[in-house]
Formats: sequence, structure tokens, C-alpha cells
Amino acid sequence: MVDILNDLESWLHRQVPFALATVIKTWRSAPRSEGATMIIAADGTMKGSVSGGCVESSVVKEAQLMLQGDYQSKRLSFGVSDEDAWSVGLSCGGAIEVWLEQVSHPDVWTRLIAMVKSNQGCVLVTGLQEGKPFKALYTMHQLLGDEMDQELQVTCEQAYTQHKTQISEGYFLHVFPAKSRLIIIGAAHVSLDLIRLAKMYQFETIVIDPRGIFTQEQRFEVTPDQLFTDWPEQVLPGIKLDADTYVVVLTHDPKIDDQALRLVLAAGVAYVGALGSRKTHAKRTIRLKESGVPEEQIEQIYGPVGLDINARHPSEIALSIMAQIIGIKNQYL
Repeated sequence: MVDILNDLESWLHRQVPFALATVIKTWRSAPRSEGATMIIAADGTMKGSVSGGCVESSVVKEAQLMLQGDYQSKRLSFGVSDEDAWSVGLSCGGAIEVWLEQVSHPDVWTRLIAMVKSNQGCVLVTGLQEGKPFKALYTMHQLLGDEMDQELQVTCEQAYTQHKTQISEGYFLHVFPAKSRLIIIGAAHVSLDLIRLAKMYQFETIVIDPRGIFTQEQRFEVTPDQLFTDWPEQVLPGIKLDADTYVVVLTHDPKIDDQALRLVLAAGVAYVGALGSRKTHAKRTIRLKESGVPEEQIEQIYGPVGLDINARHPSEIALSIMAQIIGIKNQYL
């Protein structure tokens, strides 16, 4: 839905009557994943996609009928075993279910748009009972829209923690996680390429390096979102360290790297990677144990960092690191 957020906001502002189509379930090689959305106006204008072109025309026709009629929501199913699916071109071997609804609860949508744009995580909850519209927004701080019982709130919290958009007990939980942040300790050559890749994949980038020679801004072809020239122990306590945080230590200087590792391992971030050979990592492990870091925390470190792609050059090492991070980030999707 993030890809059509501006269009959604514009249509709401102009009070354009429209329907929303959301992929709520997929099987096999479906063209788009759960949560893919499309908005459709009465004249057939559409923004977004639920199948990359396979079933859009059928969904648009159904949406136009909905906007002209009395019903407010409907479940649509498309699969290669259905004659209708073949007629609309879903021949990829997959199957999808789409929830089509007339858009209501403008306060919920307005708040959702504001939260996504301000990088605040939330869960959009849609009831899947035809004829009984239900829409609510769950955040860590407040609830908005239709009333949710305690059990549904707990389920929303679990879904958000796992970053897993899903159907649960008759509700579709569309998770909008906060933008992930990548904290890079050390502004070496690998860091420069890693910043570029992280930006490409929509990570907030934070670089920390107390060595002034490495943090001159002219070194960066792509500037990080935040750049700190203080020691990790001075900076990290002021940064949110949570399940949306990924950390890579790259300085090769134990005074800097070990200090950062002790702090981020205790915080329980999503990922911690450390540059260096197996021999270097073994020495690092001994130092951390001797400094009192619990063994179960040390075992969380990906060291040597990155996927094994026989990387040699800084850009290749950065690629291996970014690939590993994305693998961790998407493990629940």
C-alpha cells in the first residue's frame, strides 16, 4: 500500500468515492504478496496493483459494481483451476484471494497515512465478514476505529513484532513496520558502498566513527541520514535500538567495535554483524567473554559478516552484508 499512499491521500482529500482491493492470501507462485493493494474509482481509474496485471480488469469491474450497488465488501478468489482465472490471465500457477471494500472510516486512513509518512509502525485491521465492515488501526500507543478486544490486540502486537501481514480469526492484519535503520560502526570503504545499498532498500542509515579522518563528508557519494564523530558509547544510548535495528561493525579497531557490540547485543537488535576473518572473530569472542558479555549474546553475532559469495572488493563485501541483512529482515514474510 505504501506505493499508492499519495494517491490514497489525494482521493480521500478530494472525497472521491472509491473501492480498495487488497491481496489477503496467496498460494504458490502468486504474482504479488499479501498486502498488495489497488484503489479503484467509479469511472474505472485505478492506482496500484494486486497481481501485476493478471486480474486487475476483473477486480475493476467488480469494484464499479460495488460502488453502484448496496454491498460494501466482498471476497474475490482467482486461481488457475478457475475458468474465470484463465479468462483474466492468471496463468502463473498461483492463486490469490482479494478483499474488495468501499473505503470508509476516513479518520483511520488519515491516521495511517500520517504514521507511515512519519515512520511510525502500526497494524491496519480489516474485518473479513461480508456486509459487516470493520476497520481499525493498532499502534503501540493507541487504538483508532472500530473497537478491538484484548485478544485481537495481542494478535496485532505479535504480528507487528514478526512483521508478518496475515489473516487471523476472521481479520486481515496488514503490518506497516517502521522503516528499518542500519547502524554502521566505522566509515571505511565497505561502509560507503553499504550506505548506497541500504538507501536503495529503504533503510535509514546511521554512521558512527570517532576517527575524524574517516568522517569527512566529501568521502560520501551517498550521504548517510545521520553521521556521528563521537564514540559508540556516547551515541548509541540516544538511538532507538529495537527489532527494526541492524548493526554492522567495520572499524577493525577493538576499542571501537567491542564497545559498540556490548551495547547493541544487550539491546536485542534484529541483527549484529562484525567484519573480520574467523581468526579475528575468535579473538573478538574471547575479549567479549572476558568483559562479561553473556555467551548467548555473543552467539548472535554474524562473524565473519555477510553471505559467502567469495567477495573480494569493498563493493562485493557490502553486497554480501546487505544480502544477509535483507534475508534476516524478510524471514517472516
